[in-house]
Amino acid sequence: MDLSWNSKRVYFLLLLILLLGTFLRLYQLGEKSLWTDELVVMENAASIVDVKSFLTHTLDDDLPRFYSLIFKFWMHFGKSEFTMRVLSVIFGCLSILVVYALSRLFFDTKTSLSAAFLTAISPFLLLYDREIRMYSLFALFSLLSTYLFIRSLRENNKTLWGLYALVNVLNIYTHYYAFLVLGVQWLFVMVRFRDYKRMLTPWIAVNGIIALTFAIRLPAFIQDVVYFAPWAIPRERFPFVFGKHVVEFFYILFSFSAGQTILPWNPVAVLVCLAVLVCFIFSVKKGFPFSVDALYLVLLIFIPMVIGIVFRISMPRYFIFAAPVFFILIARGFWLLPKKMMVATALIIITGWSYGIANYYQDKQFHIMAHVDPWRKVGRFLEGNVTEDAQIVVIGIGVVPLRHYYRDSLSGFSGEDLIARVRKLDEAGTGKIWLVYTYHEEYENWLKARDILNENYRLSMEKTWVDDPDFALKKKLFRRNFAPYRIATALYERENK
Repeated sequence: MDLSWNSKRVYFLLLLILLLGTFLRLYQLGEKSLWTDELVVMENAASIVDVKSFLTHTLDDDLPRFYSLIFKFWMHFGKSEFTMRVLSVIFGCLSILVVYALSRLFFDTKTSLSAAFLTAISPFLLLYDREIRMYSLFALFSLLSTYLFIRSLRENNKTLWGLYALVNVLNIYTHYYAFLVLGVQWLFVMVRFRDYKRMLTPWIAVNGIIALTFAIRLPAFIQDVVYFAPWAIPRERFPFVFGKHVVEFFYILFSFSAGQTILPWNPVAVLVCLAVLVCFIFSVKKGFPFSVDALYLVLLIFIPMVIGIVFRISMPRYFIFAAPVFFILIARGFWLLPKKMMVATALIIITGWSYGIANYYQDKQFHIMAHVDPWRKVGRFLEGNVTEDAQIVVIGIGVVPLRHYYRDSLSGFSGEDLIARVRKLDEAGTGKIWLVYTYHEEYENWLKARDILNENYRLSMEKTWVDDPDFALKKKLFRRNFAPYRIATALYERENK
């Protein structure tokens, strides 16, 4: 049964939850350096000068540019790391409120407040609500789409249908996975066709508007798909015998459950995942067979994951729209637990998530995440040590943030281009060469480049950043080399100079 709370008490608790979520998202917001994807958004925003540039494909990214458009105007408030990231924080905080409103369409007040609380403190959402990317906006629009979808089906109100069309148009111009949200809604309507056939006319009308609006960007969409070529992307080589698809599916659920600031093999992460799983089982067990509307929540969580994994685009952040829905079901399952289990489960989840959040603020326990790298410090180190007579060879995509924090003229090299560049400098008799390693995929090439220079040069200075104590385990699990650090700089001086 619902709690007999008056509205003032509910709104007060919701305000406290919102303030907590806001604090977590704003705390040390400007401390971390900008990373590659954030700088790509900044470049995209700067390149939008008219309608044509907004609608066209860009080689720097393979996603729509609505967030970049908003961000272009937001940059007028300032260009510090803190100020620029506040835009995403705003969208993330609004999602907390929408989660509460969405949950109230299905469940009672205590479940809805709990879902809002989980959304506010989620380490997974915290990660993407604090960076200059479209993910927090994508999650917000997807939640609003679901909220308006359910209410429109229940009330068949023209205003609601209009808002539903607007939100979905903006969503597909934010991230292409918005089509998965729409696809689940189509599936749900088809499954429950007998119940909703009287709404077929407005349903077709609003989706027609959405389709026509997106058709304007169809050529760019095709270019984005060809550029990204998801079917050509090699999968991670997991050694598990039960298949890559299953591993990817459960890794997404793991990311929702424990966040991406605790490594999957950490005992704390395992314990948290078990606690979340218990809540989910109780929620599903109580609700099966699902009510008409609750069925939609379950479909929204699992159908997009399956489709994304099949098409090889299964990075957890692409499914950020499903995480808050997952939390709604977890919150519901929590209140169905026996009282003794409730206390233990709450302690495990809150303690585990607190540990994950602490890791995030301290740049610890990240699992192959790019945006923990201290590019600002690396740039200052290079400023203080690189002389004009030295050549710099940046290895990997870290050249993008180093252009921002150190020197615009830097060029990045990888693969055979890297080896060719190092050999050319060696043959030219260059006196000083800096090798700057920035990307784990290029570790073997970094070692090859060093071997080449060791023939005629001596290593005179070296510095590394962000030690990785789990690099050996990652090497075993993923069957490829990982460096014991995230970034390294090495100065080689010619022996006969």
